[in-house]
Amino acid sequence: MKRLTALFAALLMAACPLALAQEGPGPLTLAEIESFNAAVLARAVLEEPTLRQEGDSYLALGEGYELSLLSGDISEDSVVLGAAVTLEAGEDEALAGPRGQRVSSPVAELLAAYPSDNPYLAGNRDGAVLYIAGELPAAVYTGFVVRDGQTLSLIEYNVYHQVDGGVARAGLQYTIEQGRVRAIRSFVAQEPLSQQEAQEAISRLAALQEENSLVMNAGQPGSPLEREDMEIGGLDFFDLTPKSAAAILGAPEYEETAESADGTLITLQWPGVEAVFSQAADGATRPERITVSDASHEGPRGLRLGQSLAQVISLFAHGEELPVEGGSLYGQGQTPPYGSLVAGSGSISLYYVIDSPEGPAGLVLTFIDSSLISMSLIYL
Repeated sequence: MKRLTALFAALLMAACPLALAQEGPGPLTLAEIESFNAAVLARAVLEEPTLRQEGDSYLALGEGYELSLLSGDISEDSVVLGAAVTLEAGEDEALAGPRGQRVSSPVAELLAAYPSDNPYLAGNRDGAVLYIAGELPAAVYTGFVVRDGQTLSLIEYNVYHQVDGGVARAGLQYTIEQGRVRAIRSFVAQEPLSQQEAQEAISRLAALQEENSLVMNAGQPGSPLEREDMEIGGLDFFDLTPKSAAAILGAPEYEETAESADGTLITLQWPGVEAVFSQAADGATRPERITVSDASHEGPRGLRLGQSLAQVISLFAHGEELPVEGGSLYGQGQTPPYGSLVAGSGSISLYYVIDSPEGPAGLVLTFIDSSLISMSLIYL
């Protein structure tokens, strides 16, 4: 236990920030972690929360907060191994996290409070790296997200630092639900990593930093459709070929070809996905349409079938008054970029259109009873 106390003290002495190359907020620091822990500890000293032993440490449970302590003593001198602010904390200013973030903060606000070299969160389906600053044996600062497709579940910021016996890791975890922070947890690893273990952990993040099989945050909520939004079911519309589609979705269950005046149309179908390609006489293909009709596939900005019309419209630009009978959402008429709403008999369609080298292309969303039933990327 003395080793743990010395380890934590060494971490706090090294609490200097490291600025990234670009201007903006700096990485999470050890000083910020300690300040967060101290604020939660101060609340526990006042309120005498429930205390129970868990292995070699103690857990203190209060309303809206938790503490992991080295000993069963709750005082200003207690060594905090980890602290948490939970949903029950509400708007309690004393239990806010670093940089003013709290359990109700939206994800966009949280991400803006820390640095990021990855505004579109390019990575893979399971996660993406926000930043890596520094190199061992000096301090290394990292940030990354954990997700299921375009649904974030965790944002974590770490500090790796040399201590006697290896490399210590401390950090903050923000639990995310429905686009908002629902818990903030600090931690200090009880045992330091070896130099090799620390380097391997950082190298894994560096490898993830090179991936771009999934992109999100292409456009912020309330903004027009962008080129980076043109991905659906893991398929990038403009780069798609029958071969690349099969590499992601597997062999199609159904394939059909039809001759037309302009060449050949190839239709491929998978469960919940249909892709149509045009093929020229020289064999070159280009996508004409991708349609998703299954809720297991995500569209731009995390769209999923079954979402309400109000939810979907909020993700893209629109005026103060919605054209409930049909009309423009943004832009100038039918000149890209634009968004429009088309009201039919029992259905509503949203069109979000951008320009491209091959002509206007965009996202078409169809609703019945205000529920999203189909989404397509298509040349118009």
